[in-house]
Amino acid sequence: MRSIYKILALTMLSGLLISVSYAGLLRDFLISNFIDIRGNRYCELLFQYEDRTEVWGTQGLNQCPQTDWDELDLNDIKSFPNATQLIANGPRYFVVNSSLGMDLPDEPTRKFGNLEMRKLATVGTLEIEQNFTEVSVYRDNIWIFKKGEQIYLLIDTDGNEYIMQSFSLIKDASMEQSKLSNLGEKLNLPVGWRYESRVLDSELRVPANGEAIVLMDNLSNTYQKIIHID
Repeated sequence: MRSIYKILALTMLSGLLISVSYAGLLRDFLISNFIDIRGNRYCELLFQYEDRTEVWGTQGLNQCPQTDWDELDLNDIKSFPNATQLIANGPRYFVVNSSLGMDLPDEPTRKFGNLEMRKLATVGTLEIEQNFTEVSVYRDNIWIFKKGEQIYLLIDTDGNEYIMQSFSLIKDASMEQSKLSNLGEKLNLPVGWRYESRVLDSELRVPANGEAIVLMDNLSNTYQKIIHID
């Protein structure tokens, strides 16, 4: 059974695959001013309160240098805005080349330690989803993967394909794009599922059509289901 996102904080908060209960509707966004975002690195901080969660991120500002990320004092940062919980989401890397239909919000920036971030969204309270579980995300963008790029897919027992949109260093700090072809050796796939990599012989567009279906593997990499329209 799929969980339903009532709202989107970025690329499904880009990685945690968080199911959000929230009555409002927020404008979706992404980094539209980058010509090609594949390989762009980013990090997020999720400040959770009793009735909401604020999502702050480095997208469009910097590449989240590892030293600055490692030096963050999460306990001190959490106490500053009096949040009840702080989730560090990152570092992550985009695997998509670009996106149509989403923009970054025009929000003031602030520094956490030496790391500059902006508030990306205010959403409802969060609930972490299980690995390899579909989550519906309300957004209406199109991921674009260029001809000649390598793509990475999860394929379930019914032949449904889920294309990777970002990979994570959260659980495997040594992960890099050159290792993604053999990622299947590290995944604890459900019985009957498989992992594949392919080189595109033409541009691939993966639309959300108002509701993107996404999931996360056991290493916190995130994927979107490819919906084939006959």
